[in-house]
Amino acid sequence: MKGSVAVVKMLSVVCVLLLAQGQSLFAQDGASTQLTKTIVGDLLDVDRDFYIVRGELGEIQIEATHKTEITEEFQYGDRIKALVLMNNKALKIERAGPDDVSGVVEHVAFSSPSAAQAPAKAAGQPSASPAWAQGAGTKVVEGQVLMVDGDFYVLRGELGEIRVERTPKTKMTEEFKFGDFIKATLKPNDQALTIERLAP
Repeated sequence: MKGSVAVVKMLSVVCVLLLAQGQSLFAQDGASTQLTKTIVGDLLDVDRDFYIVRGELGEIQIEATHKTEITEEFQYGDRIKALVLMNNKALKIERAGPDDVSGVVEHVAFSSPSAAQAPAKAAGQPSASPAWAQGAGTKVVEGQVLMVDGDFYVLRGELGEIRVERTPKTKMTEEFKFGDFIKATLKPNDQALTIERLAP
């Protein structure tokens, strides 16, 4: 009888340890795939751990934590680029480049938070956010044409204004004008691969 009680206790301990290890692995896996977005805008204020930037739809508050990589001290008027989680907690805050378009761009999940600290930059190309640098691919935007400025279409989308660049390689179904609703497939630098009329 004592032997069977000891075996049951030992099995209970093993089950508890396996359960704890499984929960730990699940928690790590959940942390490794996080949705992110890139916010580019003019800095209005720094209030302790919060960076407040001007967005298309008003002010955006970005929270810096002890894990945030901040490349330099920023002040009012600086144009910054922040890689943030969906709750606006920043993974990285850096100075925006001349080719970084103001606005908010959501990204697919990346493999780990440490990947956010190694963005790739190809020669002659604007800096890419980590999700794009890892080959996350293209994105599709939809909106109404607000303005046509040379090779640029400015659209009103769900998250505000979006600037789409037409290049000689862009496949277009027709020429578009103010008021048209269009759908564009974009590369990470917002250059269009295709632009077509959005079906009603």
